[in-house]
Amino acid sequence: MTAFVLLIAAAVSTEPDRVELTSETLSFAPGARTAHAEGSVVARSGRLEVRCDRADATYAADRRIERLELHGGVKLLRESDGLAAEADEATWEPGTLLTLSGEARLHRGRDSVRGERILVRPDSERVEVESPRVALAARRRRTARGIEEMREAVEIRASRLVVSDRRTRARFEGSVRLVQGEVSISADRLEARTASAADPDDADLSLLTAEGGVTWRRGDQEGTCARGTLDPATGDVRLEGAPMVRQGGSEVRGERIVVDGATGRARVEKATARIRGGK
Repeated sequence: MTAFVLLIAAAVSTEPDRVELTSETLSFAPGARTAHAEGSVVARSGRLEVRCDRADATYAADRRIERLELHGGVKLLRESDGLAAEADEATWEPGTLLTLSGEARLHRGRDSVRGERILVRPDSERVEVESPRVALAARRRRTARGIEEMREAVEIRASRLVVSDRRTRARFEGSVRLVQGEVSISADRLEARTASAADPDDADLSLLTAEGGVTWRRGDQEGTCARGTLDPATGDVRLEGAPMVRQGGSEVRGERIVVDGATGRARVEKATARIRGGK
């Protein structure tokens, strides 16, 4: 009986907002525009599949499902690119927006993103994360000397994260802070790119570009600029846009400053320096 009722609920949902909903049990009041599904709930629409413990559905006057409240062990899978996410709760407005909240987590291979909310739009590859906390795992990279481990894992926090371009590009916005080992970078915005790979989950993080009020720190070194790039595989940093690096009481300015990730030495183009003399 439950399966029969659920098939009717799915059938009255029209394209492109059609939602197929299955569960172990379903309860509703005659004439009501709400229904409660319990046990092994699965909701499917287009490329999206969501599983959870229980769900509450709200219907429009034409019996189209216009809103789903999903509860307990929510798991999302997007078939087109293997996007996976999980959360405690979710709200789904079919054809418009799926919002995951409560310990929301987005997974990409060994990398993970945690945030207050994750927003997924059914008609786009774009994913947004509010208050993201990102951990990008260290990876092995192939060099002329063989296979070496990336220097350290990268951690990033910001106000907002937007993932697009089939997950080869991610943009962080608002009070961005990046930490890799003893290096930290603060900026208004940061873009992360991954190298091309047949499987996006195997792609290596290739370049991190920070813009807007950039501050770079490493030990007793501190630099500022308008635009900074970090190669996470080598730790090399390039500062551009009125760059300045200060160490102790000395500072150097130039057109471009490149800091070697292994030695901490700075190479400055068109340099002007103020050197603090020793005692």
